[in-house]
Amino acid sequence: GSILWLDNVSLSGGANVIELNASVNVYPNPNSGAFSVELNNGLLKNIELRDVTGRIISSVNSIDSKIDFDLNNVSSGIYFLHLKTESSNSIIKIVKQ
Repeated sequence: GSILWLDNVSLSGGANVIELNASVNVYPNPNSGAFSVELNNGLLKNIELRDVTGRIISSVNSIDSKIDFDLNNVSSGIYFLHLKTESSNSIIKIVKQ
C-alpha cells in the first residue's frame, strides 16, 4: 500500500484522530453502524468514508455542523473518514463493531 505523509500533524482524541487545523467530534466510535460527525463551523465540508483499501463507501458535501452516517450496509471493520474544508484536512479512524 501507499504511505500517506503528513506534515505538522497534531493528535487529539487518542490515536484515532489525525487532525490538521480542525475541531472534529465523531461519536460514538467504535459504533455498531450509526455515528455522527460534528464540525462546529459553517464551512462547506466534503466528507468521504473509505475502507482500508481506499475505496469510497460514502461521500457527502454539507455546510451542516452535524452530519449523521449509517453504516448498516457495510461489514464490521476499520474505516477512515476523510474530512476536507477550506481550511483543514482530517483523517479519522472509524471502527464498526
